[in-house]
Amino acid sequence: MTRVWLWRNQNPWKEVNFVALNEQRIPWIRRRSGGGTVYHDLGNTNFSVHLPRAAFDRHMTAQVVLRAVQPMGIPALTWFLSLLLPSHFHLLIAIRFALLHVSGSAYKIVNKRAYHHGTMLISTKLNTLGEVLKPGKDKDAMETKGVASVRSPVRNLQQSYEEVTHDRFVQAVAKAFREEYGVDSEGTGEIQVIGEKRYRDVEYIQKGINELKSWEWAYGQTPEFTYTIQKDFNWGIVRAKIRSKHGIILDCDCSVDHSLSFDDMSLRPGNVSDANTQNEMEKISTLFRGRKYGVSGSRVEGSGVAPQGPVITYQDIKLATPAAPALFAGREDITKEAVENLLQVRPAHFAILGAGGMGKSTLALHIIKNAEVIKKFQDKIFFVPCEICLDATSLIHAVVQSLRLQVQQGKNELEVLDICFARAQTPILLVLDNFETPWNGTGSQNAVVNFID
Repeated sequence: MTRVWLWRNQNPWKEVNFVALNEQRIPWIRRRSGGGTVYHDLGNTNFSVHLPRAAFDRHMTAQVVLRAVQPMGIPALTWFLSLLLPSHFHLLIAIRFALLHVSGSAYKIVNKRAYHHGTMLISTKLNTLGEVLKPGKDKDAMETKGVASVRSPVRNLQQSYEEVTHDRFVQAVAKAFREEYGVDSEGTGEIQVIGEKRYRDVEYIQKGINELKSWEWAYGQTPEFTYTIQKDFNWGIVRAKIRSKHGIILDCDCSVDHSLSFDDMSLRPGNVSDANTQNEMEKISTLFRGRKYGVSGSRVEGSGVAPQGPVITYQDIKLATPAAPALFAGREDITKEAVENLLQVRPAHFAILGAGGMGKSTLALHIIKNAEVIKKFQDKIFFVPCEICLDATSLIHAVVQSLRLQVQQGKNELEVLDICFARAQTPILLVLDNFETPWNGTGSQNAVVNFID
């Protein structure tokens, strides 16, 4: 199964594209050793050499793999000691005067034992590798104390040497290991195939597995970082500067720049005075401070569900939902058309369009308070303030939270929503206010269309 592995001291948001991971349902995991972020599938063979600490020499273990591939007719392979990460070796192949990575490795020394593990790209899906290991450009604004991966061009061995296969590589590495460490091919030197079932019930192994897939390890090990998010409106620019450490939001400073000129003052919302704006920004800052910073819908290895404690909660949605107007006058024609549309037997969809600040949210709240609408939908009317949803993933999560749904083991949030709507005995009215925010989110539009469909 496909996986993405991060180093212990890396920031997942700077290393991977969570939109691509979620779309392809690829889990990720934070390992205990060093090195960079890597993509694994069945075309990427892994090796691991375990030795007593006293006998461990990373140069010798590197030579084992190098000698294994040379008899296959690949003389261009060379071990390269990175100047940026001197404790890591990389295996390169020379193609048309270019050095391309086919292997990377990392090490771990604990008490009296040590190991060297690495990868060999034989026939991996390089297109998928490129998609999931390329964070969005918006992450350039994220400043982190974590160690970034050194990104390099890669190549599969089979692209140049078709005769190289997984089985041939495994046999060659085993042979080189025996020769390097003087292991007899008979007895202890025999290749053994170890399956998951053999160690599944071993207590300390299961304990380690549970730790690796926990929120505390996956997100809680993230080094401190700051991230500035900006959203432009026709009445000003909203910025939020988030500071997080160990997956917890320490500070969230929100501000609005009203320096833009207004040719049409009617476009400026009535509550965007400096005093009101500052008050609302302080509320938002307080709302996020102390919460977990996560990616709703992403799959941590082994969990099969969204990480615990995502940023958007049911309480967040309630706090961000504006109060319905006590008095409302005008726009009777639009209100009448909307109510008639909602009262039809067939499923209804309609959009309230217009410039920012013209009162679309107020109109939507007025419509859903109509007596006939309430009679039809009863307690199945849900208002989702989408301005707190930065992309399609957080939008889906917010809808799940609004409907107070539970995500079952083995299901993602979109599947849970599909089941909910398919099994609904009474009609559901879902209002997506400020829908343009997730729609304009990075890489969101296809995912939003899939959600709406």
